[in-house]
Amino acid sequence: MSWRSGGRSTWGGDWSRLSSTVEGAEDLLTTRLGADGARAVCVFVDAEGGASLDEAGRVPVPGWGSSSRVDREGVAALMRRSVPIPGGWVRGRTEEHAVPTAWERWAVLAGSVLLPVRQGGDGRWTCRIGGRELELSDVGVSSN
Repeated sequence: MSWRSGGRSTWGGDWSRLSSTVEGAEDLLTTRLGADGARAVCVFVDAEGGASLDEAGRVPVPGWGSSSRVDREGVAALMRRSVPIPGGWVRGRTEEHAVPTAWERWAVLAGSVLLPVRQGGDGRWTCRIGGRELELSDVGVSSN
């Protein structure tokens, strides 16, 4: 199905009509200038409280736990695993969502939000923040 019909946009140039057809779409439109957004870093937390940057638990989290320093390579690794999310999704965050002290030295990390995702019995990786459940999947972070 094409978004154009007879050489004219089916939305008549009014893109707000497009977002009003999908419930919650406004929260998803975070790429426009001036949008309220946040940068999140997902950290996989296992049943014993260990943390990693991957599901298998093989990639350590720079600056986590006893590791008090983050070098340039660590910053790059964290930024590669960061995702933009709507700012409304992180309202109500707690200390659990604060970045480790070692990250605060780097401006690109200091303003981030930590999403400690845990695997549930259903196999999904989720995190609670405020009154919202966020899920990390193959397509990114979504709000349930």
